[in-house]
Amino acid sequence: MRIFKRYAAYLWRERVWLLFGTLCLIPSSLLNLILPLLLKERVIDNLGKIPVSEFLLGALGIYLALAAGRGVLRFGMRWFLVTSSRRMEANLRNDFFRHLESLSFPYFNKTKTGDLISRATQDIEAIRMFLGPGYMYIVDALVQIPIAIFVLIRVQPVLLLGMGASLAVLAISVKQLTPKLSKHSERVQASIGKLSDKANELFAGTRVIKAFAREENAKEQFDAVSLDYKSHSMRLISVGALSNVFFAGAKDLTLFTLFAIGSVLYMSGRVSVGTLYLFTDYTARLYWPVFVLGWMVSMYPRARAAAIRLNEVFDTKPEIADGPLRDLPEVRGAVEFRNLTFTYDEKRPPVLKDLSFRIEAGQTVAVVGRTSCGKTTLASLLGRFFEVEKGMIFLDGIDINDMTARRLRDALGYVPQDHFLFSDTIVENIAFNANAIDVERAKWAARAACLQTDLSTFPKGIDTEIGERGVTLSGGQRQRVCIARALYKNPKILILDDSLSAVDTSTEDALVRNLKDASRTRTTILIAHRLSTVRHADCIFVIENGRVAEQGNHDSLLQKRGIYHDMWQKQQLERQLETDAAPEPMALP
Repeated sequence: MRIFKRYAAYLWRERVWLLFGTLCLIPSSLLNLILPLLLKERVIDNLGKIPVSEFLLGALGIYLALAAGRGVLRFGMRWFLVTSSRRMEANLRNDFFRHLESLSFPYFNKTKTGDLISRATQDIEAIRMFLGPGYMYIVDALVQIPIAIFVLIRVQPVLLLGMGASLAVLAISVKQLTPKLSKHSERVQASIGKLSDKANELFAGTRVIKAFAREENAKEQFDAVSLDYKSHSMRLISVGALSNVFFAGAKDLTLFTLFAIGSVLYMSGRVSVGTLYLFTDYTARLYWPVFVLGWMVSMYPRARAAAIRLNEVFDTKPEIADGPLRDLPEVRGAVEFRNLTFTYDEKRPPVLKDLSFRIEAGQTVAVVGRTSCGKTTLASLLGRFFEVEKGMIFLDGIDINDMTARRLRDALGYVPQDHFLFSDTIVENIAFNANAIDVERAKWAARAACLQTDLSTFPKGIDTEIGERGVTLSGGQRQRVCIARALYKNPKILILDDSLSAVDTSTEDALVRNLKDASRTRTTILIAHRLSTVRHADCIFVIENGRVAEQGNHDSLLQKRGIYHDMWQKQQLERQLETDAAPEPMALP
């Protein structure tokens, strides 16, 4: 049970609710045993011995009053205890999400989204059921079963021996079925994660699937993981159904034994009708606590598997550790890379090798190079999305490893290649980093990002809902909303990672002018493949094989007739070809 220690602590937080629930549970459990005993002693065994009026007004009146009290207590029990379990669940899920948010990019690169969703929903629910309602059922059983056995021993010990048969059947079934339940529960939990991940992937890729007419292939993929989940679930259901058969059989065997032995004892005058009723009633009433114990045994493997899966996440430590400096002077925006070397995988060559250059505060610089030369990696490292050794990246002369990640990122406005938007309004996406929306500032950021013409065509302007991941916007519009989001933040360092690739040349020119005007007091880093975007930068760094191969402004780099010159000539030729009439397509052989 040590595996549940972390989660039991969440239940302990709700100890006040647990206390009130327990104070309702114990007397209600006692009343559950007192009611049949009252009927035996005051009614069944006294039929014909007392007047009808005393019978109706006495025993039955007391019985109804106690039954009503038990109902009130049962309501209070469930209200307090189930509420405590739901509060526990909410706190656990919130902490789980907060922990995920603290983890670094590498963790999410190797962990599937559907699996995390499964852990945050199915696994947490399994633990709630085991610890929350499980506590209520266990306490109920621990109160009722010992007291019932004590009462039955005092009334007729011979009949109690007959109940031992059912306990033997129950014990055997639990011993035989628990390992199988554990194995199949773990497989079901894992298959749920795979199913969630595949569904998430296929839903997100709906447009690509339809564009390539691969609906049937998508159905086959989903059917495969769905069938895997179904097969594991069916095995778990089969074992669970078999356990229910054993439990029901134990109850039937108990009743048969009671009536068989009880009939002999009754005919010999050793037991009364009331005693037979009491044993029969107790068997029915105790069946639920005993069944719940079996349910807890069957629930344990699933909850244990869920706890293991959650512990794997909670035990994962963030790779990015906050530095000691929390109170820093106002950021100016000077950036220096000093002998920077970085690799994503120790088994592969470094992406960046001994790279060094400096960006002065307020400069507009560009980082260019061929595909996969390390441009995006450079931006990710500056934001500490991946960890680097100390002494390699500095902000205003301070090693970024000495800063808290939050303090560093507060100074950055980063527009990544993945132009992710939330399923909300345009203004909510632009003002994402603010607790309270400044609509005028959002409109200014939209104008700076050349969105004003697009907004005028939308039904609600800046308040238009854009759908999941901005599905109702074009690629260029999504890029410009992301640029507006970064400008709204008013960062000291603005990083644009190939953020103008989806706009036409006229919009690109207007955007570059606007960004230049909006960036007079901040450092701007343009990472681009299209060189027309960066030709007005104060300094351009050309990355080749993980190092700075060339640097200078646009004109000086062209005069060097090196890598930058070759890239510029090639792109100018491509642009010229785009403006000319396209040739007739060649027929494929």
